[in-house]
Amino acid sequence: MHQTENLRRPAAGWSQAKSFLASGRCAAAPPGPAWAGGRQPEAALPSLAEAEALRALRSAGDTAEVAGRALGSCPGDPDRVARPVPVCSIRAEPPDQPGTAALRAAAVLAQEGNWCERWAAAMRAMQPVLPWWRAILVAAPGWELRQDRPAPRPLAENDLSRRLAAATGAPALVDLGSQQALRDDPVRVLNRLTAALLAPAGPGMTIYVDTREGQPTPGERELTLLTHLGRLVGALAPEAEPAGDEGEWVGFQGIVGRCPAIQAVFRTVEQFATSEIPVHIAGETGTGKERVAQALHQRSRRPEGPFVAVNVATLSDELFEPEMFGHVKGAFTGAVAAREGLVAAAEGGTLFLDEVTDLSPRGQVKLLRFLQEREYRRVGESANRRANVRVLTASNISIEQRAASGHFRCDLMYRLKGAQIALPPLRERGDDLRLLTTHFLVRWARAENRPAAKLTAQVARALASYPWPGNVRELEQEMRRLAVLGAGRSLSLVDLSPHIVRASGERGASPLRTALGAFERDYIAEALRRHEGNRARTARSLGISRQALLTKLGRMAI
Repeated sequence: MHQTENLRRPAAGWSQAKSFLASGRCAAAPPGPAWAGGRQPEAALPSLAEAEALRALRSAGDTAEVAGRALGSCPGDPDRVARPVPVCSIRAEPPDQPGTAALRAAAVLAQEGNWCERWAAAMRAMQPVLPWWRAILVAAPGWELRQDRPAPRPLAENDLSRRLAAATGAPALVDLGSQQALRDDPVRVLNRLTAALLAPAGPGMTIYVDTREGQPTPGERELTLLTHLGRLVGALAPEAEPAGDEGEWVGFQGIVGRCPAIQAVFRTVEQFATSEIPVHIAGETGTGKERVAQALHQRSRRPEGPFVAVNVATLSDELFEPEMFGHVKGAFTGAVAAREGLVAAAEGGTLFLDEVTDLSPRGQVKLLRFLQEREYRRVGESANRRANVRVLTASNISIEQRAASGHFRCDLMYRLKGAQIALPPLRERGDDLRLLTTHFLVRWARAENRPAAKLTAQVARALASYPWPGNVRELEQEMRRLAVLGAGRSLSLVDLSPHIVRASGERGASPLRTALGAFERDYIAEALRRHEGNRARTARSLGISRQALLTKLGRMAI
């Protein structure tokens, strides 16, 4: 039987992969990588041997060890054709040896979990033997990892790496100072880059690393290492997932989106996350202001600390100080025990003040003093306490307009607006609507343990025509309802909430049913208002049971 067929048998996977790698049997090596100076390094291990070994190790369930053997043979000397090295020898190497670094990279790539995080961990594992300033996975949309940042971020559409990957179809080393167009590139100038290495990693995917001034100039050895890493990344990368199927390539800290406006938000979050500058997040209701605040916290220098969110619009003048700063026992009527406030609860972490423009004038004075002094005093206490918290704020009304109208203190506005992030409304995010729609349908189908509903062209048009005043929050609730209502089948206009169909102007196959549904929804909503939301009385007035009313309310998203 052919060696490949043997390796596909699960029972013999590990032993056959072991013998296959040990024997070095493989097809002819592919041509060496393209080289800027005209030379080509020899292949360290033919790609067919790696592919067969990886197929076997998948059957054996020990991806890390076999992949480590495959990459562990990367040569320290580019003039030598490498042979497989036993894993025990690789593990005995110092951390800065190719075999050890490759084994670590293979181990993290072979794990389950977020693909972007696994790729980033593999690149960091290779850094002792493959120095880089930026490591990039050029794909759609792609990821950028920088030496001075803890986590990858989405790759900009105009990044230098995309141009080089499009112009280079084979492994290559590029001198970034060799051409005027490269020398003048803003990314190269800003990062003081000197050289770049590129290696294909599968269809539509390239591994790119670059170095900057003060780092060693990469050579053939580094290019060979990157070439083999690219092969392994291509072999272990997850299959492309449909848009919205919770694929890592559409998300950033739980925020889904690909449009330029939301990508700009991601980049701004990265720029200010590790700073202590106060950040104000502006956006309409439902655009995801708290999610952006959480992303700033998670990417900050205090991610292990608490994240405490409070809607300050709910804090009256009497409640502001006790809630924010806490109180001692007996400080006021009803204070039967001492209580820590929100500032103390957020100590060492982030305090997020939502709807800050609705804060009362007295509350604004108290907040300004706290931000200036970074000290506070519990109600009924004489000693000041020092606070170690980062304050983030948000509002759905322009803070500048509130200040101009005299409803918000200008000095407090300047304190809060060290930086500002403006979130686009859903109606301005273009194709992100389709992406989010599918994402939420799949997500809530999984949460409800049901087969996913299928989005049709007619429903997609209706959704695109609706202005979504409640933005992403409203869309998510609509998709949650549809995930239950249309589980396992194709959606139609009848399934949508009537107000969405009316706004879209779409006409379905059953206009009478749509009209009746709209009338029923409006009639029930009016009955609820008439009985002040009391569902039992509403059900009696409609002549149906309370359970029947609850079912209708759930179906109609009232």
